[in-house]
Amino acid sequence: MRFVGLGLILGLGVACRPGPVRVPDTQPLPEPAEVLAGLRAQAGHRTSLRTMGRITYFGDRGRVRLKAVLLARRPGAFRVETLSPFEQPIDVMASDGERLWLLSKDQLREGAATPENIARLLPLVMGPEAVVDTLLGGIPEAEGAQTQRLDRDDKGRWSLFMTSARGERGRLVIDPVTRRVLQMHLLGPSGDTPTVSVEFSDFESVGEVGELPLKIQIALPAQDTEVTIVLKEPEVNVELADALFRISPPPGQGAIPLDAD
Repeated sequence: MRFVGLGLILGLGVACRPGPVRVPDTQPLPEPAEVLAGLRAQAGHRTSLRTMGRITYFGDRGRVRLKAVLLARRPGAFRVETLSPFEQPIDVMASDGERLWLLSKDQLREGAATPENIARLLPLVMGPEAVVDTLLGGIPEAEGAQTQRLDRDDKGRWSLFMTSARGERGRLVIDPVTRRVLQMHLLGPSGDTPTVSVEFSDFESVGEVGELPLKIQIALPAQDTEVTIVLKEPEVNVELADALFRISPPPGQGAIPLDAD
C-alpha cells in the first residue's frame, strides 16, 4: 500500500511542476521604419498576384463556399470573379483603386472604391489598398503608408502600428525571428480595437519574393462575420493588364450607380 501512496505523491509532484518559464526579451526594439523596410525587402517587393482561391464565408447568410479567380496589383487594383461549380463566372468585381465595378446578373454597377461598396460582394469592410495588402501577405507597399510605433506584446511578438495613405490605422503582428507578418488589424478611428482582423498561415516559399501565406482568415467582430481564403497555385509579380481592373458595360447599356440601391 505504501508503494501506491508513494507513487501518488510522486505523480502529484510531477503534475504540479511548473512549465518552462518564458524569459522576457529585453533587447531594444528596432526603429519602426526599419522593421517595415525589412518586411518589404524580405517579401521581394511583391507587386501583383494571380491565383485561384477557395472562399468560405460564415455570417448572417449562413455558411457559403465559393471558388474564385483573384487578381491583385499594387497599390489598390484588384479583381474577384466568383465561379459556379462548372467554373462559370457568377459575379465579377474589379477596381483600379479609385473606381469600382460590380457585374452581376448581366447588370453593371459602378461607384467609388469605398469599403462600403467593396463589401457589396466581398464581406470585407476594407479600402482597395487593404484588400491588395491582404492578398499579398499583409505587407503594405503604398507610398503613403507611415509607421507610428513598435511595441512588444506578452508573447514576445512585435506590434507595428501604421497609418495608410487614406488615413486608415492598422497594426501588424510580426514574428521577430522569422519576420513573418502573422496578423493584420484595421483599427477603428479611436482606440486600438480592431474593426477587421486578418490572420496569415500556411506559408509557402514563392521563389524570390519570400514566403506567401496560402491561408488568410478574416474576422469582422462587429458583424459577427468570418471569411477564410485559401490560395491555390499563386503566381506572384506577373504582368496584369490595366483592362483587367475595369469592366465595360454591355453594348447599348450603361452602368448603374452603386449608390443607387
